[in-house]
Amino acid sequence: LSERGPIANRAEADVFVSVHCNDAGRNRAANGAIVYYHMDSFACRALAESISARLRSQVGAIRTQAPRSDSTVYRNDGFAVLRTSQMAGVLVEAGFMSNARDAAALRNPSVQRQIAGAVARGIVDFLDAHPELNPRLVKPQKTRPDGLPVAPGPETEPDGPPTFIGEER
Repeated sequence: LSERGPIANRAEADVFVSVHCNDAGRNRAANGAIVYYHMDSFACRALAESISARLRSQVGAIRTQAPRSDSTVYRNDGFAVLRTSQMAGVLVEAGFMSNARDAAALRNPSVQRQIAGAVARGIVDFLDAHPELNPRLVKPQKTRPDGLPVAPGPETEPDGPPTFIGEER
């Protein structure tokens, strides 16, 4: 997981979507798809809302919950997979493997195609709805050569305005 964000950064991806299946352990009642966005990022939240809306309308076999900030799980810094990506990004939990109904749906190739199609159409909806955003610039940050972000601090503060991908100072 720790390498996914840096890989997307090096590839200069337009958006970052990490798809997972959730597990609530002994809580067999937990169910539904959840799309997490990073902290309070407008672009990440808009992407999560677009994907959630498509999951809700196109995947009837699994209930879709409202999008959530990853700060609801990790209060201080969110999910590492979203924290280390520089572009608009979300983590899609497609359903709960610990819930019998969700797990049966997730094993169904037809439902898998519905989930994939909903995620893809949600990305397109986001890009169409926000042409003013360059999704690669929503979380600009300095990175090391391996693509990992450099921790902010006095020794890493830029001398001038930030340099964004594809832009010279």
